[in-house]
Order: sequence, then structure tokens, then C-alpha cells
Amino acid sequence: MVNRVVSYSLAMLVLGIVSCVEAGSPKRGWAGSSALDHNASNASWYYRWWHTIPSDASGTLSEFIPLIKYPNNIQTKVSSVAALPNVDTLLVLNEPERPDQSNTTVMEALDIWPVVQAGLPTHKLVSPGVSDNAAGIDWLTDFMNEVELRNANANPADDLRVDAIAFHWYGASSPNAVSAANSFLNRVDWYHTQFNRPVWITEFAMHDWEENDPTQAMIEANAQFLSIVIPELESRSYVERYSYYNWFDDAMVFESPNNMPTVIGDQYVDTALPGTIRDLAGVSLGTDIGYLRGGEITNTGAALPLAMRALDALGGVSKISGVTDWSLSDRRDTYTRVRPGATLRKTGSNTINLTGVLELDGNLEVIEGVLSLQSNSPSGTGGAIRVKENATLQIVAGRNLFTVAARPFQSAGTVEGAIRFSSGASVTADGPAPTFTSNVTVEGSVFDIGGAGFTVATSFLAPVTTQLRLDYDAANDAPGDNLWNDATGSADSLTFGSVASPITVADSAFPGVTAAYLTAPIGGASGLNQFFEGGGPRSRQDATFEVVFRVDNAAAGSDQVLLEVGGAARGVAFVLNNNQLTFNVDGDGNDINLTTAVAQGWNHAVGVIDLETGGDSVTLFINGQAAGTLSGQSIVDWSGGNLSGLGAGSSSATGVSSGLGAPFHGAVANARYYENYKFSAADALQNYEALTTAPLLSPTEALVQGTFSIDTTSELRLDLGDAGAADKLTVDGAFSVVGTALSVNYVGQTPLAAGNSFDLFDYTTANLSFGVVTLPTLDPTLRWRLDGLMIDGSIQVVLAGDLNADGFVDIADYTVWRDSLDQSVTRFTAGDSNGDGLVDQLDLAEWQNNYGASLFGTAQAVPEPGCLGAILATAVAFMRGRRR
Repeated sequence: MVNRVVSYSLAMLVLGIVSCVEAGSPKRGWAGSSALDHNASNASWYYRWWHTIPSDASGTLSEFIPLIKYPNNIQTKVSSVAALPNVDTLLVLNEPERPDQSNTTVMEALDIWPVVQAGLPTHKLVSPGVSDNAAGIDWLTDFMNEVELRNANANPADDLRVDAIAFHWYGASSPNAVSAANSFLNRVDWYHTQFNRPVWITEFAMHDWEENDPTQAMIEANAQFLSIVIPELESRSYVERYSYYNWFDDAMVFESPNNMPTVIGDQYVDTALPGTIRDLAGVSLGTDIGYLRGGEITNTGAALPLAMRALDALGGVSKISGVTDWSLSDRRDTYTRVRPGATLRKTGSNTINLTGVLELDGNLEVIEGVLSLQSNSPSGTGGAIRVKENATLQIVAGRNLFTVAARPFQSAGTVEGAIRFSSGASVTADGPAPTFTSNVTVEGSVFDIGGAGFTVATSFLAPVTTQLRLDYDAANDAPGDNLWNDATGSADSLTFGSVASPITVADSAFPGVTAAYLTAPIGGASGLNQFFEGGGPRSRQDATFEVVFRVDNAAAGSDQVLLEVGGAARGVAFVLNNNQLTFNVDGDGNDINLTTAVAQGWNHAVGVIDLETGGDSVTLFINGQAAGTLSGQSIVDWSGGNLSGLGAGSSSATGVSSGLGAPFHGAVANARYYENYKFSAADALQNYEALTTAPLLSPTEALVQGTFSIDTTSELRLDLGDAGAADKLTVDGAFSVVGTALSVNYVGQTPLAAGNSFDLFDYTTANLSFGVVTLPTLDPTLRWRLDGLMIDGSIQVVLAGDLNADGFVDIADYTVWRDSLDQSVTRFTAGDSNGDGLVDQLDLAEWQNNYGASLFGTAQAVPEPGCLGAILATAVAFMRGRRR
């Protein structure tokens, strides 16, 4: 079927590499019989070098195109093809010039053709598919010359109908993708021009016939080759069909498991790669699979109830989004697959419905809008499900209760629909108010309210927002793509040269900085072309620029660009020369430079441009303090229209010795631009203190609007803080706890004291029976009381022996002890003072040792020794009586 070939084309210029084909392409085919390959490749058609449908094609979604390979028994074969349902096209002969293929002379082919066209009068007939070499071209030329001669004579009875031309191409055996693409496309055009018919390329690939080059080099070349030629094939109206040849080790489209696209396959099946956004624009992909490997599929057109057959997130962080709703098809073979190491992230305000099977070996995240899972429980292992604040995960289960088993589940948003967590699931309900709108069942799993410690952060001091126009904040930027988005919500994003993710930052001196980008390895981010030339223009108005950065090495070199806008002729920049920070403003007058020393570690810089009649000024603040002001300047216009850079120069940067300068060799957490606003000293200090003041951390209150049931093999976790603050679970329906372990942790700053009370649960109807209870350690004179859990969902810190938690250790506590003597109880309930779960003489001893103590500073009247002795004697007699 294949042969070594020689290119007959001259190279032509290929201007660019773009992302593959339009979805649902009727041109894309598959050379092979397996339905798994057909469906995975998004092929609209297939052939298998034979004229009958193979058994392994059962379930295919692709059109079958038969091929009559040999000329013998032609009438029988034609009749067989005529009887095939839903078949309207025939390929006739495969590489007839080759002895090991159809091995048919031109005259033999001409002799069978009348039989073929008579038996298939309405079928499209495609010419013999020849090799694109000298022998194949000669054969096809001779064949078509005779066809044209017969069609041109005066006898219509010998007319021959050839509706399209087929050929095979293997014209590149070295890894030069661009040259190969030029050669291939030249040949495609030649066949069309030479024979004046539509073209079918039924086999094509690059292949190292001589085995001179590394296989990986050829694989990468084939991927680049396809990225060039497939858009060209799609754009040529005379190219009717094409099918790539997958059957070389340096040309494979898929690998295991589950037909995972290779780098070649990514190009053939039209995978959304990093930086690629595929907009459905209201047009369904039919039975195609939407593949993602760090790219995005969105919909800005009409709502799509049947957008595509399946989704397959192959790797990286991929997004599904839109402004209008869309849904997967409602088919038996519909699925969503997230591969190991991949993350599928729902963004955008719309609702996306994932129907069918959910195979979750990677992470599924809902960041914005609504993600509706209209499927059975997820299969697979290792992947987490996360729902962010203000986002909704909607569960529309099938026949069985939707179950999340043996995987992390984190929600700060809303979960709609009944859900069960089982078999080692780790559930974290965090954020200020995570909500479950229906029933929650927990079996053999951990349910953690709020996560480790209090996690809801509220800054003591907010930054200035007056006239804030651009805000590039790493803490608010999504990881795993090449964009740094404007946190104000504008479309003015910056672009990294490669996929980037912010690092986590924890610095006690700058607690307001929680994430940053390491700019040197990725070359910084660029964008905002012509931005400062618009809006007035902005470059003729007052301005404030702010950057938060970490110096990792105070001797890292000169000309490190932290931020630059406008270009070298007119522009603004923060530039670091070892440990010297310069704020440079290049306007209509001379360059203006303010320079100050910065320390290693985190720093906050603010540069202010004040345009005033009679004299402009520039001010630099570093870490909340003024570093200098230059007045009486002539700036007028401080920016050109070039690209801006953050963490590196983007076009020609101002403030550096030449060119772009050098990338910043540290981390950038935040950069802001305030339009037509000049910071005062108070503003600069406010923004600095917003970064350096520790945020106030608040507890989480989780709400279950249905029932909540948790079993004996599960654990419920909550945290306590200062002044009675506590994570809390509110249950509107029945609240059932059956032998569940309860773990309570203290994260407050002040020591726990008698009288502290914490509200953990809020419920109307409850059946609470806790198993092992783990509580924060107290001062030896204090004890926990958990009786309130069964009354109002609260726990208290009390004096040792204060069994009724009224603040006094008195005779009333003895009564509590007496009434539950010899019972096994939940720790610190009933008469259990010492927390061992048993009511016995040890608890009585604690009561005795603290008798008369008061929480309120006024001691109770203490009985005379004889009176107390009488009480104890009665207690001893009571104990003996109970134990007979």
C-alpha cells in the first residue's frame, strides 16, 4: 500500500501554523477498519482496502467507502457494493502500478470500468489510488488520457465516468516539516490541475524509509506537518476527502490507553492545545469528541443542546466555558474523560451539561457558572472535584444515588442534588458558606468543615480602588494557561510565552501576598498594544503604576525589567539594577529617573506621574514610604503605543541600556495601573499596609438544605477560634450521626478558658451519637462539656466537675453524676467529667476536688467537712448498691 516516493513539487511558502480542522469535517477520514479508531479520530468516513464492511467496524459513526482492490470477479463485487446500505461512493483499485498491490494494467482497469459504472450508476466513482512517484503518475496519466479520449469521441456508449482523483503521498523521509508540507500541498494542487477533478488523498504521511533519523524527530515533524497541511486541505474546495496513514511507528495518531492522541493525533483530531480557544459559535460538532490539552472550548453563539458527543481532557489545565449554554449529546456512547494529570475546568457564566459516563482520573473544577453532571457516579481514581465560591455543581443522577468514592471533594460554592460520599472520600466544605441543596450521605469518609484552620480571609485593609483600571494579581489568576488576566474583569489580558502557573507564597512580612509568577523561566508576560494611546489618550493624563515583587538575588544583574509600558521613545518602566530600583518616565522631555535601594525579599513600589500646567512631577514610593520626587519636569505624553511587558521587556523598553533589557530574576505578585489618578502618600501607605497586615481569618458555615447522614466509619472535622468563633454545620432536614468520630481543633490565639462556648451544629431534628471524640487540650483545671451537642449543637469549656455547665461546681453536678453512674457515654457528657467515656468514682473525685468553685469569681457556699463527708458516704453507699 505504500512505497518510497520522490517529491515532484517545488517548495512554496507556508506562512503560518494554525490549529487543525473545523469540527465535523466531512473531509477527514480514517484508513483502517476499527470502529474505535474511526470514532476516536472524529473521522467522517473510512475505508479498509476492501469492498465489504468489516466486523470490527460495528458501532462506527463514520461513513463506509468500499474499495474494490482487484479486477477479478468484478461483476460480483460491484453487485455486492450496490447492495450495501448508505453507500454512495466507490474507490476502484489501490496502487495498481505495484505488483504487491492491485497489480492491474491500465487496459485492465479500462476494461472493468464500464461494468463498475453500469452496476453503480448513481455512485461517485473515484480513480485508482496511485503512488505519487514516477510509476504511479505514469499509470494514472495513461489511464486518464484514455478516459478523456473516449469521452471526447462521438460515441457516447464508450464514455467512462471518473468523478474524482485519488493518490497516495509519502514524499518526505527526513524531519523537515515545512519543506514536506510545501511539497505535499504542491502535489495536491498538481493532481487537481492536471486532471481537472476533485482530489482524494487516501494515504499520506512523512516516514523515514531509510531509518536515518530518530523516530522522535519524525514524530514531531509529522505533528508539525499536519498542523500546516490540514487547514490547507480544509480550505481547498477541490479536496473532497483525505485520510492520514497511521500505521508507521513514526506516524501514529493514537497510543494506549483508550486511544490517547499522540502529538500527531492532537493535530489530526483537532485537540485544543494551550492558547487555543475553540468557539462553537452556536454550531454543533455532531458526533465528534472535543479533545483538550490545555486549551479551551467555549460557546458564544446560540445555545447548543447537542454540542458534541464527548469530551476528553488529555493533559494540562483545560477549560470549558461560554456565555450561552451547551450540552453533550444524549447518546449511549457519550462520555466525559479527564485523564491522569489533567484538569478540566468550568469557567464562564453559562451552564454546561455533561451527560453520559464520567471517567475521572484527573481533576474536575467548577470555577464559574453551573456545571451539570447528568450522569451516573464518576469512575476512575485519583482525581479531585472542586467547586469554587459562587459556582454551582448540579447533580442530576441516573438510576442510582450520585456517589463520590475514594477521591477528594472540595466545595466553597453550591452543590445541587443528592450526593453520597463513600469509600475514603475526603470532603472539604470551605469558603464562607458552602451549600448543599439536597440530601448528603457520608459513609466511610472524612467530612471537613472549613478545611485545616479558618480559611475565609478578610483583609483588615483593602487597597485603593479609585480609578483602578488594570489589576494583574497572581492570586486571582487561573493556573495552567498562558494568560495573566486582568482581575478587574476587563478583556485586557497579558500573554506569557508558554503555559504558566503562579507559585504559592507564604511570607509573614507580606501576608497579603499569597501567589506570584516566577517571570525569568517563562520570559514575562506581554500585551496592551496601543492601550495607553487610547482613552483620551491615557498617556496624557495623570497615572499611578504599582508593582509587588520579590528580589531573590540582590546581585542578579542590571536592566531587569519589572514593568514597562509604551516603548523606548515614550514609556514608563520599573527597572532593577542589582539592588537599585529605578522608576523611569520618558515623556516629551528628557528621561526622568528616580532610584532607590531595595532589600532582598518582597517589596512594594508605587510610581506616580502628575501632569500639571507649568511643571510635571514624578514620585516614587517604596514599601509605603516616599523615596523621592522630581518636580518642574516636562512630560506631556508619557507613553507610545508599543506592547507592554510585565516581568520582562516586550518591545523596546525604556529605562534600560539597550533593547528589551533582561527578564526580572525574581517573582512578581501584582501590578496595577490607576487611570488619571495620582496617589498621595496616604494611598501608597494604604496599599502597602494591605499587603503587610495579616488578614482576618473567619470560620466556615456549611449549609445542608436536605438531610445529613454520617456513619460510624466516618469522621466529622471542625475548627474553633477566638471569641467563640467556630466552623459550623447547619442542617435543615434530619441530622443523623451514628457512631461518627468527631475531631475538633483549636486555631485561636488566646488560651481556652472556662465559659468559652462554641456553636458547631444547627438543626431541627437530630439523632446524634458520636464515637471517638478528639478535642483540643485544656488547662488541667478545665474540662469540655459536650452535652450541648444533643441539645443545641454547642460545646463548652467548664471548670472540672461542673457537669451541668452552669458555672458552679455544686450539689447539682453530683446529681448529674449519680444519675449516670456506671454508664458508658460520649466523652464529656452526662457524669463523665474526666473525658474517659465512663461515669465512675474518678469523675466523683474531680467533682469533690473542685466542689465550690465558681466561674463567676464568687464561690458557692462550701459545706462543712462533716456535711461533705455525709454526701460522699451516701455516694459510696449508692455505688455499692448499684454494683450488687
